[in-house]
Amino acid sequence: MVAGGVIIYFIERKKIPYKMLSLDAYSQWLGIKILDDEFRTPYYDELTMETNIKGVFLAGVLCGGLKTNKWFIENSREHSEKIISQIIKA
Repeated sequence: MVAGGVIIYFIERKKIPYKMLSLDAYSQWLGIKILDDEFRTPYYDELTMETNIKGVFLAGVLCGGLKTNKWFIENSREHSEKIISQIIKA
């Protein structure tokens, strides 16, 4: 799964060319809340990685908004574990 794989899944189902969409377009399309900070960080629960939209999770570099040097493969591996844990509980 790539970073933001869940979002990409939804986009592909709607036949929208996701490679052309920015984080702002994703968040606006899905209704994900964007924090009022300089990096336009999307809102998500750090314990579950779930956004303000039930069942929509963020992982990897998307979690940093415009601060793309915050999350890398090395320090975001826990994101997938948190997301899978929540999906199993559902």
